[in-house]
Amino acid sequence: MERTKDQLQFKMEAGLRRGEWDESKPEKLKEKAYDSHSKAYLEAGLADLPQEDIDKIIKVVDRMDMIDSKAIKESLEVAYEIYDKKGFGKAAETIGTGIKHLMPSKYELAKAIDSRVDTKPIQPPVYK
Repeated sequence: MERTKDQLQFKMEAGLRRGEWDESKPEKLKEKAYDSHSKAYLEAGLADLPQEDIDKIIKVVDRMDMIDSKAIKESLEVAYEIYDKKGFGKAAETIGTGIKHLMPSKYELAKAIDSRVDTKPIQPPVYK
Protein backbone atom coordinates (compact mmCIF):
# COMPACT_ATOMS: atom_id res chain seq x y z
CA MET A 1 0.00 0.00 0.00
CA GLU A 2 2.84 2.38 0.81
CA ARG A 3 4.53 1.71 -2.53
CA THR A 4 1.22 2.22 -4.33
CA LYS A 5 0.61 5.49 -2.48
CA ASP A 6 4.12 6.64 -3.41
CA GLN A 7 3.54 5.68 -7.06
CA LEU A 8 0.24 7.58 -7.17
CA GLN A 9 1.85 10.66 -5.63
CA PHE A 10 4.81 10.45 -8.00
CA LYS A 11 2.56 10.12 -11.05
CA MET A 12 0.46 13.11 -10.00
CA GLU A 13 3.46 15.33 -9.28
CA ALA A 14 5.20 14.30 -12.50
CA GLY A 15 2.04 14.97 -14.53
CA LEU A 16 1.66 18.41 -12.93
CA ARG A 17 5.33 19.28 -13.54
CA ARG A 18 5.12 18.25 -17.20
CA GLY A 19 1.91 20.23 -17.63
CA GLU A 20 -0.08 17.10 -18.53
CA TRP A 21 -2.31 17.53 -15.46
CA ASP A 22 -4.07 20.80 -14.72
CA GLU A 23 -5.14 21.56 -11.14
CA SER A 24 -7.49 24.29 -12.36
CA LYS A 25 -9.66 21.65 -14.05
CA PRO A 26 -10.71 19.33 -11.19
CA GLU A 27 -12.76 16.92 -13.33
CA LYS A 28 -9.86 16.39 -15.75
CA LEU A 29 -7.47 16.04 -12.82
CA LYS A 30 -9.73 13.41 -11.24
CA GLU A 31 -9.88 11.54 -14.56
CA LYS A 32 -6.07 11.55 -14.86
CA ALA A 33 -5.77 10.40 -11.24
CA TYR A 34 -8.14 7.49 -11.84
CA ASP A 35 -6.25 6.55 -15.00
CA SER A 36 -3.02 6.28 -13.02
CA HIS A 37 -4.34 3.86 -10.38
CA SER A 38 -3.96 0.54 -12.19
CA LYS A 39 -0.39 1.37 -13.27
CA ALA A 40 0.51 2.50 -9.76
CA TYR A 41 -0.81 -0.70 -8.15
CA LEU A 42 0.96 -2.86 -10.72
CA GLU A 43 4.25 -0.93 -10.62
CA ALA A 44 4.19 -1.25 -6.84
CA GLY A 45 4.10 -5.04 -7.26
CA LEU A 46 0.48 -5.93 -6.53
CA ALA A 47 0.42 -8.84 -8.99
CA ASP A 48 3.38 -10.46 -7.24
CA LEU A 49 1.78 -10.44 -3.78
CA PRO A 50 0.24 -13.56 -2.25
CA GLN A 51 -3.52 -13.72 -2.80
CA GLU A 52 -4.21 -13.15 0.90
CA ASP A 53 -2.44 -9.78 0.71
CA ILE A 54 -4.29 -8.79 -2.46
CA ASP A 55 -7.55 -9.65 -0.71
CA LYS A 56 -6.61 -7.42 2.24
CA ILE A 57 -5.86 -4.53 -0.09
CA ILE A 58 -9.17 -4.94 -1.91
CA LYS A 59 -11.03 -4.88 1.40
CA VAL A 60 -9.40 -1.57 2.38
CA VAL A 61 -10.95 0.21 -0.62
CA ASP A 62 -14.17 2.07 0.18
CA ARG A 63 -17.00 0.33 -1.67
CA MET A 64 -18.61 3.66 -2.50
CA ASP A 65 -15.46 4.68 -4.40
CA MET A 66 -15.76 1.53 -6.51
CA ILE A 67 -19.19 2.43 -7.89
CA ASP A 68 -17.58 4.87 -10.33
CA SER A 69 -17.16 3.39 -13.83
CA LYS A 70 -13.58 4.71 -14.00
CA ALA A 71 -12.68 2.81 -10.83
CA ILE A 72 -14.22 -0.36 -12.26
CA LYS A 73 -12.20 0.13 -15.47
CA GLU A 74 -8.99 0.49 -13.45
CA SER A 75 -9.85 -2.63 -11.41
CA LEU A 76 -10.37 -4.63 -14.59
CA GLU A 77 -7.03 -3.42 -15.94
CA VAL A 78 -5.36 -4.69 -12.76
CA ALA A 79 -7.19 -8.02 -13.02
CA TYR A 80 -6.14 -8.39 -16.66
CA GLU A 81 -2.51 -7.72 -15.78
CA ILE A 82 -2.69 -10.27 -12.96
CA TYR A 83 -4.16 -12.73 -15.48
CA ASP A 84 -1.37 -11.93 -17.94
CA LYS A 85 1.39 -12.32 -15.30
CA LYS A 86 0.01 -14.98 -12.97
CA GLY A 87 -2.72 -16.81 -14.84
CA PHE A 88 -6.45 -17.27 -14.75
CA GLY A 89 -6.69 -18.74 -11.24
CA LYS A 90 -5.15 -15.76 -9.45
CA ALA A 91 -7.07 -13.27 -11.61
CA ALA A 92 -10.34 -15.09 -10.92
CA GLU A 93 -9.68 -15.11 -7.16
CA THR A 94 -8.88 -11.40 -7.26
CA ILE A 95 -12.04 -10.58 -9.21
CA GLY A 96 -14.08 -12.80 -6.88
CA THR A 97 -12.79 -10.98 -3.80
CA GLY A 98 -13.54 -7.64 -5.47
CA ILE A 99 -17.10 -8.66 -6.28
CA LYS A 100 -17.69 -9.98 -2.75
CA HIS A 101 -16.32 -6.73 -1.35
CA LEU A 102 -18.70 -4.69 -3.49
CA MET A 103 -21.76 -6.66 -2.40
CA PRO A 104 -23.68 -5.17 0.51
CA SER A 105 -23.97 -7.21 3.69
CA LYS A 106 -27.31 -8.84 4.56
CA TYR A 107 -27.87 -6.06 7.10
CA GLU A 108 -27.11 -3.30 4.57
CA LEU A 109 -29.32 -4.93 1.98
CA ALA A 110 -32.23 -5.33 4.42
CA LYS A 111 -31.85 -1.73 5.54
CA ALA A 112 -31.84 -0.51 1.94
CA ILE A 113 -34.95 -2.54 1.12
CA ASP A 114 -36.74 -1.31 4.24
CA SER A 115 -36.00 2.29 3.34
CA ARG A 116 -37.46 1.84 -0.15
CA VAL A 117 -40.49 -0.30 0.57
CA ASP A 118 -43.65 1.56 1.45
CA THR A 119 -45.26 -0.37 4.29
CA LYS A 120 -48.36 1.81 4.47
CA PRO A 121 -51.54 0.06 3.33
CA ILE A 122 -52.86 1.12 -0.01
CA GLN A 123 -55.79 3.44 0.34
CA PRO A 124 -58.43 3.18 -2.34
CA PRO A 125 -59.14 6.45 -4.11
CA VAL A 126 -62.10 8.47 -2.85
CA TYR A 127 -64.50 9.47 -5.62
CA LYS A 128 -66.98 12.29 -5.16
